[in-house]
Amino acid sequence: MTHRFIGVKKQKEHIAAWDKEYKSKGAVWRGCPYALPELPEGAKVLELGCGNGKNLVEMARRGWDVIGIDASPEAVRLSKEALAQMDISAEVQVADAAALPFGDNKFDAVFAFHIFDHALEKERRAMAVEALRVLKIGGTLYFRGFSTGDMRFGAGGKEMEPHTLRRESGILYHYFEAPEMEALFCGAGFAMEEIKNESWYVRIGNGKAKREEIVGIFVKS
Repeated sequence: MTHRFIGVKKQKEHIAAWDKEYKSKGAVWRGCPYALPELPEGAKVLELGCGNGKNLVEMARRGWDVIGIDASPEAVRLSKEALAQMDISAEVQVADAAALPFGDNKFDAVFAFHIFDHALEKERRAMAVEALRVLKIGGTLYFRGFSTGDMRFGAGGKEMEPHTLRRESGILYHYFEAPEMEALFCGAGFAMEEIKNESWYVRIGNGKAKREEIVGIFVKS
């Protein structure tokens, strides 16, 4: 499935860059570092950009009826492997978050952890609209992305748009600010429940550097 914003060639290049990343590094991200919300068993959940399955496994373990999608076939393969290793069942498929292959009002919750920060502005807008479409009334979107307060903001890569870099790997990285994120999701039709920054420090040599994410909760009213 190919969306219309960056063109077929550019989208294929971006997917190929992710496939290469996963093939060379395997499970790029491990464990589930985030505190997931309390949802009832059987809740219908969609994870956008499930990657190698680190969050998907925990979501399925909780008894949620979860579907994971990713544009990278290699990521989907790794997610399926992770689920099989834990003997946990969940649906995983290759799909485009800007043109979701699901009907309207299907999910109780949509998780978007570090997928919007790998897209250009028009794609981000399309993904927000699609997330709203597939959520049930009263459903919730849970968002995480890196903020402009992160140590990597502005560090290396070709600037494609404001706050968006294409690194040497070919992968896009966008860094958010709160007003931009509010405009993105409220502009798509969501009601904002919460936006906050979460930061921590990592050691680099003898010093330390700041990592920072922006976290949002938005509701379809």
